[in-house]
Amino acid sequence: MKKWLVVTLGVIILATQGLSQTTSPPCCSQSCYANPPKVSDLLPSDLQTELVPYLASSAKWSKDTGLPLVRPLCADFPNDEETASVKDEYMVGPALLVALGSSSRDIYLPLARWYDYWTGRVIGGGRSVHFDEAEGPVPIYVRGSSIIPTAETGTSNLIFRIYAGYAPATCTLCPEGGKGCSLRAYRTPNGMEVAVNPGTACPVKTAMFVINLPYRTVAGVAVDGQTLAKVSADQLASAAQGWNQEGTIVQVKVPVTKRTLIRISYAI
Repeated sequence: MKKWLVVTLGVIILATQGLSQTTSPPCCSQSCYANPPKVSDLLPSDLQTELVPYLASSAKWSKDTGLPLVRPLCADFPNDEETASVKDEYMVGPALLVALGSSSRDIYLPLARWYDYWTGRVIGGGRSVHFDEAEGPVPIYVRGSSIIPTAETGTSNLIFRIYAGYAPATCTLCPEGGKGCSLRAYRTPNGMEVAVNPGTACPVKTAMFVINLPYRTVAGVAVDGQTLAKVSADQLASAAQGWNQEGTIVQVKVPVTKRTLIRISYAI
């Protein structure tokens, strides 16, 4: 089986340990922030393992911004008055909204573009939506303009999950010493570009990008100016490279042993 981007998960786990969660953002009351849950309280163990790369990059983000890894919604959405009364939903890292519990229930989403983590469905915020426990083990939503690196179940391979939005999205792995793998996804007049810098700290063979593109049909994909072949989903699993679109999800698989630019063009 061909390898994709490989990372050492043990090292990444260490990067997330000891993260301070005691600083209260000024927009949140002490009572709201007094006892935030731990990541282990919010996410089941298998999902924690899947999200280890994201939690590692979030550790660096937390250090840079001074915001805790887990925090109430009002920390990120101080102008949304509804968030002040939400006591069982939390932001985890810069992009994930996770609610306590696993039963079917209504979830409040602040004003932004959101994606259901389990189905990929795009949802407009500023309102409550219904979560069905049949969709996944916990309610979890991804803010638009985000990149979520996840570990492939049963392997040490990495998949970058890109959620399109209006602003550029960035992600950095293995950031120590400025030698990590960094990504930047951004809109163009008729498509999207993903710039990848593998750096030297993360060994890279081939990377898989799972890109959520609501309301868009892809006409073609080019890598460093060369057209990438479109293949079926079954063919993509064993191919060295290629792309495929099913519904709103675009999968792009390419070698990234050097700085790489992926250009996605929309059908007009």
